[in-house]
Amino acid sequence: MDSKGAVDIDVRQSRSGDLTDPTYLRQRSTATSAARQAIDNAVTANHLDAILAPTNGSASPAAIAGYPNLSVPGGYARSVLPIGVSFFGGRWSEPTLIAAAFGFEQASRIRKPPTFLRSLPGTPDTTGTDPADAVPLTQTR
Repeated sequence: MDSKGAVDIDVRQSRSGDLTDPTYLRQRSTATSAARQAIDNAVTANHLDAILAPTNGSASPAAIAGYPNLSVPGGYARSVLPIGVSFFGGRWSEPTLIAAAFGFEQASRIRKPPTFLRSLPGTPDTTGTDPADAVPLTQTR
């Protein structure tokens, strides 16, 4: 670690194993099987077409299982910060997830076109403008 507590990435990489390491392969297989079983059991036991979850971290089970995951706008915190909703399901469920996510988007009408907000005090208000328009004419675009 350096004086600021950051991990030296070069050192970590030099000590890491490779993708053919038997321990890694065993752990990866165990994690994949467990994630697939959890998703498949939840979908089957509850007669679900998809599982919905807040996008914040919910992609992990689907990613570990190798299953599809689709995220769409789900709302806004304090009317500004976008919050997503993730739809995921079992193997080959992409058509169902796309249909469900499309239906959610059409019914909720949550998505707002993006705007450009001030990020630093004292900067010009560029809300709703093209950032290239805020570049002074003396600078090259």
